[in-house]
Formats: sequence, structure tokens, C-alpha cells
Amino acid sequence: MAIFDHYKLLVMAILDGKSLRGSIGNLSFSKQGNINVVRSKPGRGNVKQTEATKKSASVFGNYISPLSKYIRMSFHLLTGFYDGRMVNRMNSDISTILYQSITPEGTFKLTKQSFDRLTGFNFNLASVLNKSVLMMPEATFTADEVKVRIPEFAVPKDLRFPPKANTCTIEMQVVQFNLEKGLWMVYPLESVVLKKGALSDSQTF
Repeated sequence: MAIFDHYKLLVMAILDGKSLRGSIGNLSFSKQGNINVVRSKPGRGNVKQTEATKKSASVFGNYISPLSKYIRMSFHLLTGFYDGRMVNRMNSDISTILYQSITPEGTFKLTKQSFDRLTGFNFNLASVLNKSVLMMPEATFTADEVKVRIPEFAVPKDLRFPPKANTCTIEMQVVQFNLEKGLWMVYPLESVVLKKGALSDSQTF
């Protein structure tokens, strides 16, 4: 009987030739990128939450995770164009922002600078875009206007084309959030078509 029980535990993990996937006993096996990860599973009924951990879990579940989700959805990032750890990276940044802004009453006091931490956030660290585009758009904000400016740049000095490619399209999208009212607006995509070897003039949207 002991051998049979041991066998039942082992078949829950699968060896695919390089790594284990699944779980054995109180250990779970997974792969994140090129890294094999082993985690211990908490025993059922043995984890007791303090008031602080309950409050933290409530903030994460009610505010941090939903806001991160809506940002991803608004930019249509559910089609696979992001790296495997993007969700955790975004949750971590938004968590820092909201916990720094939370008041003793449990509300959030946000300023214009609160979300500066997300400036330059990269949805895909593995994208070849990072090595191809050597200039970045500039965004400026006023009371009633957002301007996105693409500075003048030369191809291929500031934009490296993939082999055998002659044209490419840069697409930009603006999404506006009203956190107080729980509303957001997704604006249409703006596109700029670039030709290999051409000089692109500065453009403002």
C-alpha cells in the first residue's frame, strides 16, 4: 500500500525531457522562461491571515489587480504581445503607487506625479523593438490636451529595419482613465508609415 500511495504522488508530475511539470506531495514544479521553479504548497487550513494581511489582500483584489487588468485590456494586450512576467511587473508597480497613496481612512490620494512610475513601462522586454527603435516619442500634458510628438529621425540611423524589410508602421494609442468615476476612454490608433532609407519629419498628434 505504501508503494502504491507513493506511485500516485509521483504521477502528478510529468518529466518532459528537460524539466518536471506538476506537483509531488507538497512541492509544485513549473517553468518560467528558461528557469525551472520549485514551490512548496501551503497546507490546507494552516494559513491564518492577520488583520494586516487581510487588508493587504483586500487592496490587491479590489484595486491593484483590477486596475492592472483594465490597463492591459485597454491597450488590447491580450493577444500575446507581452512577456511572461509582464503582469507581475505591472502589478508590482501599481501596488507601489497605490500603497504610497493610501490614506489612514482607506482611500487614495493621487497626484499628477503618482503614476510617473509607469513612464516607460515596457510590455515586452524580449521584443526586438527595444533594439530597433533608437528614438522615443515625447508626451506632454496640459489641462485639456495630450500631445504625442515623434521627433525627426533618420532611417536607419534611428530605426534599424529587420532584414529584407523595406517599410514599417509605428502605431500609437492613447487611453484616458478617470479613476474617481471608474471610467476610461480608448482613442483610435494613430499610425506612421516609414520607408527604409528615408528621413522622417517630426510629427505631432
